[in-house]
Parts: sequence; structure tokens; C-alpha cells
Amino acid sequence: MVIVVFLSAMLGLILMRTLHKDIARYNSDDAEDLQEDFGWKLVHGDVFRPPQRFELLAVILGSGYQLFWMVVTTLVIALLGFLSPSSRGSLTTAMLLLFIVYGFSAGYNSAHLCHSFGGLSLKRIIITTVLFVPGICWVVLMIINLCLVVAHSSAAAPIGTLLGVMALWFVVSIPLTVCGAYFGFRRKTIDPPVRVNQIPRQIPDQPWYLKPIPSALMGGILTFGAIFIELYFIMNSIWFHKVYYVFGFLFLVFCILVITTAEVTVLLTYFHLCAEDYRWHWRSVYTAGASALYVFLYGILFYFSRLRLASYASLITYFGWMAIACLLFFILTALPFLFQFAAGAIAGVSEILCMYPLDVAKTRLMLQVGTGADQYKSIVDVFGRIIKEEGASRLYRGILPPIMVEAPKRAIKFASNDTYGPMYMRLFNQKQLTQSLAIMTGVTAGITEALIVATPELVKIRLQAKENAGRYAGTMDCVRKIYAEEGLKAFANGLEATIWRHALWNGGYFGSIFGIKKLMPKAETKRGELAVNFAAGAIGGTVGTTLNTPPDVVKTRIQNYNSAKGPPPYTTFLAGARTIAREEGVRALYKGYVPKVLRLGPGGGILLVVYDHVTTYMRDHFL
Repeated sequence: MVIVVFLSAMLGLILMRTLHKDIARYNSDDAEDLQEDFGWKLVHGDVFRPPQRFELLAVILGSGYQLFWMVVTTLVIALLGFLSPSSRGSLTTAMLLLFIVYGFSAGYNSAHLCHSFGGLSLKRIIITTVLFVPGICWVVLMIINLCLVVAHSSAAAPIGTLLGVMALWFVVSIPLTVCGAYFGFRRKTIDPPVRVNQIPRQIPDQPWYLKPIPSALMGGILTFGAIFIELYFIMNSIWFHKVYYVFGFLFLVFCILVITTAEVTVLLTYFHLCAEDYRWHWRSVYTAGASALYVFLYGILFYFSRLRLASYASLITYFGWMAIACLLFFILTALPFLFQFAAGAIAGVSEILCMYPLDVAKTRLMLQVGTGADQYKSIVDVFGRIIKEEGASRLYRGILPPIMVEAPKRAIKFASNDTYGPMYMRLFNQKQLTQSLAIMTGVTAGITEALIVATPELVKIRLQAKENAGRYAGTMDCVRKIYAEEGLKAFANGLEATIWRHALWNGGYFGSIFGIKKLMPKAETKRGELAVNFAAGAIGGTVGTTLNTPPDVVKTRIQNYNSAKGPPPYTTFLAGARTIAREEGVRALYKGYVPKVLRLGPGGGILLVVYDHVTTYMRDHFL
């Protein structure tokens, strides 16, 4: 651990000292030094030239986003104790589902980067993104499975499992990728801060250590040094059937891996630019991803020193899975800096982890019918009785579905809002966004968002409900029992009410933000701008919560109803609102309002501040 921290500190120190010397020299008053530029200042007109095969580069980076969020979310879930270390099946299932869900991220970022590089074919980038990583992994998996079938091994996957994985790919992953690519392609392209020269600059001969292969190998060994100790324990856990339970340390090692990869990539890219080599795009990718080669070499060493499997099928299985793991590791580590999408999702997941108990309290209050002695009296009573009667862990019951969908949800929320705004401006011949168009944009973005979150919301509600405390063992058990008892159509229960809920919240949220920013004085400092954004977002979140609580109550009750018992009392928002108001009074439509507004009021302000701050910072420093 000390070696890894020292390595990161050393790389950061080298980078700071190198940049400081160059900047001090360029800021000096020495006339001789100012007569002629050299080094990285000479390539300012070529450094933003689109790279060769930029479509493939965009796909690799987009897939890197997908893998990055799959790994981060899996580690967070395991770190919180929601995945048992002794149950490998649950860990594998969670990773597979997360990879499928985050297909939206791959499509969004691939299309946006390709369009920024000058790509014009949305269909081509969609097909390449859909087939590149999943296609390669699928081919290798089929070869491994075929060898196991020929060897009559019990480890061969049955045809039903393979068809199920293909169905998830076609039914869920591909539509999400297409949806993400559509929004990413329509997003504003990244404009270079300087004009690109029409004639490419001639690149001088490079020293041997800056040539592609030596520089990549040097960068890869440094990154590999951050993980090789932990890699030994992971390999032992996989191939010797040992339980791996130190997810906290693994998360720390992953964070250090990200930092080390970023530092190594920046350092070597800077050296290339100083040598007047402006072809940095692909260099940064394979310099960061070269550590995958060392992981594969370590796998070979591990095989001959620890395993020595005798059968041909075992040999194919081992090296086939090592090849898949190293390919994914290459794509993951080839993503050092493109974190615009990641920053918004981190903020969303962090908000869920901090504020989720309020969501549990909201659901319990909304599901209450009547005024019996066993009813919850207030939010404090909810927390106290849950902790006393069920344990503190119940406050985080059902957190997995919203975490899984958080990144696509945040991406869809803001990407849809950014896309529909200009579309409505063109449709209604408006040069600027108006109050009515802002509300219309928010409503449309909410409808789009609702289509993604409806099913995870249903699973979350079932897990949070008090009457289901001992019914479901976990998220996957809940999904299996809903499908077995109620059928596939049950996962669409409450979709119409969910659309009402998100349309009203987004319309109130974005519409209020637009109006409040118009009324408030323009901020003159960054701190003032943050205050304005937080105030506008908090008020917008409160307005949105006030508008969407009635459909949220109806949605919660529809989704908690077990359709195997018979027809539900109502299936739509308007019918449910009339029934609840008639039987329990109008106030019942605002059950759970207090914990809901406590979460989404300040949460709306935090979300807007983080989104605006991160996108502004990335635009100023990296784009």
C-alpha cells in the first residue's frame, strides 16, 4: 500500500516540477528565450487535429465509460454489503446487469466524441458501439463454451442461459445504446479553442524511448505496479475457490489505479508534445491501457506456477477468460479524463447513499391506509420503529435498483433537457428559450426519463414495503418472484403514473429554475453563481416535489399491489387519485411529502450546482 501511494506521489511531483519549469521559462523576461518558441507551443495548431480512425477511438472511449461505471457501482454495492462474498453468482449477475444498463453511457459518449471529431454517420457509430466489446466477448465466450461441450464438461453453459443473455443484449442493451447515441450525437460538439492548421506539421524524429512501443511499455509497468499485489489475491479467489471479502481495500486500490493511470498518461503525453509529436489521442489510449499486457503476462506466470491444469478444456477456459478480462481492462484504463458523464452520476449515486432512508420513509408513509394504532405518525416515528423492529439495515432496503439506474437516469434527465430545448425553439421559431418552452422541455424530458426508471422503481417499492419484509431475500429474488407469480407484464405496472410523476417534477424543476434565474440578479463571482444555482435548484426541487407527490402516491400503491391476487382497484393516476381522495381524503395524496421534500428540495439544488460546476470546469480545462 505504501509503495502504491509513493508511486502516485512521485508521478504527481514529476509532473508538477516539469510543468512548473516550462511555465516559468515562458513567463520569464529573458529576450533570448522569447525569440523562438519550441516544444509543445509549436504544435498548438495541430494538437486538436482529429486522429486517424477516430470512430474506433470514440467507441473505445465510450465503452470505457460503460465499464468504468459498471466497476464503480459493483464495488460500491459490494462495499455496502449488498452482495455476499460467498455468493459468486450474485456478483456476476450484478456485473452483467450493470454492464447492460450502462449501455446508454457507451452510446452517448461514443456518438458525442465521434461527432466532435467530424463523424457524420450515426448509424455506423451505433453499430460499432453495439458490436465492438459485446461482440468480441460473445465470440470468445462461445469458443470457450464449445470447447467445454466437446469435452463433456459440467461447466458448459446451457443453451437457455446463452439465449437469455442474448435476449438481454437485444431487448435492453441495444435499445439503451441507440437511445444514448441519439442524445450524444445531438449534443453540442466539442469545439477546439484554437484553429487547426490546414497543412499538418512535419513531425521530427523521436528518441527511442518516445516511440509508441517503448513509451507504452514504460507507462504500462507503472500502472501495473499499482495493482499487481491485489491481483494475486483476486486470482487465488477465482481459481482456488476462496472467498474474497476485502472489497474496501479493493475499492481503494481501484481509486489509486485511476489516479496512477491519469498521471502516467498526462506525463507521457506531455513528453510527446514537447518532442513536437501532436498525435496524442491514440498514444494516450494505449499508454494507459498497456498495463493490460502485463496483466495477461501475469496470468501466464500464474498458470504455470500455481495451476498447471491438465485438460485441454481447462486450458482454453483459463486463457479465454484471461483474454476477455485483459481486453476489458485495456478499455477501462484507456479512459483517464473524460468524466463529464461520470461526474453527474457520481453526484447522483452519492445523493442516493446519503438520502435513501428518506425515500424508504416516504414509501412507508405513502402505503399507509387508514388510521390504526400501528400506523406511522411522522418521519421520526418511521425511522425509530424501523430501526427498533427491523434493524438499521432496513433503511437501505431496495437501494440496488436506483443505484443501477442512476447514471442513465441523470444522463437522460439533462441530455433530454438539453436536446428538447433547441428542438422546441426551432419548432416554435423562438431565438431564445422562454418560460413556456422551459416547462415543455422539462415535461418531455421527464416522460423520456420515466420510460427508463419505471421497472427499477417497482422492484424498489416491493423491497421497501413493510409487508414484504420477509418475502424477498434480495433484489434478484424479488425480480424472480415477480416474474414467476405475476408474469412479465407486471414489470410495467404503474408506468402511466410514473410518466405523470416525472413529467410534473421535471416540468416544475426546469421551469422554476428558468424563471428564478431570470428574477435573481446576475452573479458577479463564482461563489455567487453557485449560490444562485443552489437556490434555483432547491426551489425548483421543492416545486417539482409539490406537483408530483399525488402521482407518486398513486404510483407507489399500484406498483406495490400483487396482481396475482386479482385485478387492482385502479391502474391509472387519475382513477387512483379519485379513489384515494374519496376514501381517505385529499390529504392522503400528500402522504410522505415531508421526507420527499427534505430529500428532493436540497437535492435538486445540489444536483444543479454539481452539474453546472463540473460541466463548466471540464469545458474550461479540458475541452
